[in-house]
Amino acid sequence: MSKNDDKSRAQVIFRKWRDLLASRDRTFDNVYDNFADLWYDMYKASVSHETAYTFLDEASAVHLPTREQIKRTYTYKKSALYKSEKEFMDSWIAGIKAKATEAFYEYYPLEEHIEMDKPVEKQPAGGLTRTQLRQQRQYLEQFPILTFDEAKAKYQEIENDFSQEKLDKLMKELLDDEDK
Repeated sequence: MSKNDDKSRAQVIFRKWRDLLASRDRTFDNVYDNFADLWYDMYKASVSHETAYTFLDEASAVHLPTREQIKRTYTYKKSALYKSEKEFMDSWIAGIKAKATEAFYEYYPLEEHIEMDKPVEKQPAGGLTRTQLRQQRQYLEQFPILTFDEAKAKYQEIENDFSQEKLDKLMKELLDDEDK
C-alpha cells in the first residue's frame, strides 16, 4: 500500500468526519468522543500513525468554536468565571486541543512508533537498584525457609521456653523470699 493511498483514505475519512461534525453535539463533554470517532475510523482503515498525525492540528481547528460562540458563552458564564475573556478563550481552545491529542494517542499509542536506541531496563520492584536488590536477596537467603508446620512448631517451642523461664524465675524469687 502506497503512502498516497494512505493519505487519500485519511482525507476521505477526515472530510466525512468534518461534514458530520456540524450535526453532532460539540459541547466540551463530547469533544473527546467526537475526536475518538475520527481516530477510530482512521485506525480501522489502517491509516498509518504518521499520516493520521498530520490531521491532528486540522481536526482540532475544525472543532474550535467561533469567536462569537466564545464571546456569547463568556458573557453567559462571566459571573461564575474568574478569568478574562482572552484567558477563557485560550483555556477553551487548549482544552479542545488536549482532548484531540488524548483521543489520538488512545488509538495511536506513542510507544509503538518510537524506535528506541537501546532497550529500557525495567527497574525492579520497590524502586531498588539491581545491586540493592541482590544485597537484599543475599541477606534474606541466610535465613531458613520454613513451612507453615515448621514455623508453628518453632513458635510453640519459643513460647514454651519463655513460659518455663518465667516459671523458673518466679520459683527462684519465691524461694529467695522464704529464705529471708
